[in-house]
Amino acid sequence: MITLCLIIFCQQPQVHAEQIIMNCVQAMGGEKALRGITSIREEGVHKIYLQGELYREAPFVSLEKAPSKSYYESPTGLPKYSPVLIFASNGKLKWTQNDGAMAPYPMSQSETFSNANNTEKWPYLLTLKERGINVSYRGTVQEGDASLHHLVYTHPNQKTEDVFFDTTTHFLVKMSRAIHTSQGPSHVTRLRKDYTKVGNVVLPQRTESIFPGEHSIYQITKREVNVDIDDRQFELPEEPKLGKKQRKLWVGQWSVEGVGPLTISEQDETLVITLPDQAATPLQIVHPTLCMFRLGQGAGSWMINLQLEDREIQWIKIKKEKETRLIGTRVT
Repeated sequence: MITLCLIIFCQQPQVHAEQIIMNCVQAMGGEKALRGITSIREEGVHKIYLQGELYREAPFVSLEKAPSKSYYESPTGLPKYSPVLIFASNGKLKWTQNDGAMAPYPMSQSETFSNANNTEKWPYLLTLKERGINVSYRGTVQEGDASLHHLVYTHPNQKTEDVFFDTTTHFLVKMSRAIHTSQGPSHVTRLRKDYTKVGNVVLPQRTESIFPGEHSIYQITKREVNVDIDDRQFELPEEPKLGKKQRKLWVGQWSVEGVGPLTISEQDETLVITLPDQAATPLQIVHPTLCMFRLGQGAGSWMINLQLEDREIQWIKIKKEKETRLIGTRVT
């Protein structure tokens, strides 16, 4: 009898946790309705606060199409060089146009975030067991006027995440997990607010991400589900091709102030750039007098824009809406 009581006592919190999750699914319209969403189009405003001060505020458009296509676009502060910020995926290739580049380019591995939940549209609600995520119930907590159920999600890599559901509305409202920063261990917190019905589902109109020193807010002003979206919207634009005479304008040895010597050569009708102590890197063509390439490796790398003007090259680096131009002259 004692053993049976212990088993029942240990099982109850797990059952409770699963019920809390299912209550949220039902409050959002049910699993069938959530799975029935094949596309979403959203418009809204994105605000970024750094150290409590407003750093950026801009409108955005976000598109999603099942099973794994996505497109996000927002204007930048550099309309002359990089008018839009884009993050997109056609389901196989991820590509971007950020404020450091003048044209879209394929994302490197260092720019993509590995996340085992990427294949699940509702990672905190559905297919948890199938993905090896264990959920445990830790009781209720009070945050302001709201009472929240506190659940802990343990992933297969043993990393944990605190997940909170409103005890009254049943909605998922908060997720928090540990991260490591250059200043040491910290936490990132994500909030979901203002759940609103659209079609036969109920989705949050406001999401927030809180990092050390940074607070990001997405406020949705318009949302449509199951709308027709052309697959071409998610494809990386085709790179222009240069003719032989156009390529020859680039080929040669150059010297850039503050950078040093560099060589631009032609390999199988492709322009490549070689800098000291670096392997040859293909140049991406934006138009006949503008090319781009990635300088460096990993997270510390950056896109460099090369502008050809007469017999000079302008080496252009754009970072945080600030432009640095260096002049290069032809040596041979």
